[in-house]
Amino acid sequence: MKLSRERKVFLGILGLGLTALAADRFVISPTGPRSAQASIASVVQDSATQAQPVPAAPEAATAPIAPANTVRVAHQLESFGQEQGLRADETANAFQPSAAWLAEDEASAPKPQSLAPVGPPPAQAFTAAHKLNGVMAKGGGGYAIINGRAVTVGQTVDGFRLVEVSRRSAVFQSSTGEQAELTLQTPAGSAANPRS
Repeated sequence: MKLSRERKVFLGILGLGLTALAADRFVISPTGPRSAQASIASVVQDSATQAQPVPAAPEAATAPIAPANTVRVAHQLESFGQEQGLRADETANAFQPSAAWLAEDEASAPKPQSLAPVGPPPAQAFTAAHKLNGVMAKGGGGYAIINGRAVTVGQTVDGFRLVEVSRRSAVFQSSTGEQAELTLQTPAGSAANPRS
C-alpha cells in the first residue's frame, strides 16, 4: 500500500505528538501528578509565616493537598467586601458595579456639550448648491432642469424630492419636511414675463 503525501504528513505529526507525550510523562516529570501537588503544597507552606513540614502524600489519596494555615479565596473576598462596605446579599447581579462606583464614574465623567448644527440649514445648502436652468410645467407634474440634468416630479436630488414645478420655479422637499425653492434667474437687462 502506497501512502499519499498528505497521509505521510499526518503520520509524521501523529508521531511527533506521541513522542512529545512520552517525553513529558517519562522523562520530564517521571513522578506524576501526586508529586506535583506535594511540591506546590510545600511551596505554599514555605511562604507562609508558620512553616510546617509537608506530610508525604499517600498513594491512595486523590484530593489536592491544602495546608492548614492557608486562607481560602472565598474568605479573602468576603473580608475585602466587608472592608469596602459591599454587601453581597444586596447585589442582584455579581457583575454589576456597585452604586458607589457608578457615582464616582458619573462625577468624574466629562459633561457632554450640546452639539449645535454646523453650517447652514439643509434647505439653504441645497439652494446654494443647485441652479434651476429651466422648467416645463404640465398638469400632472412637470420637469425641472437642475444643473443641466432633467428631473421629474417625484425624483430625488441630494436628499430633496421634487414636489412641484411652476412656470418660474421648482419646489423640493426633504424627508424631514424642509422645503427648498429654486427659481429661474432672468438675465440682466431683460424683462421678466409679466404673466407668471
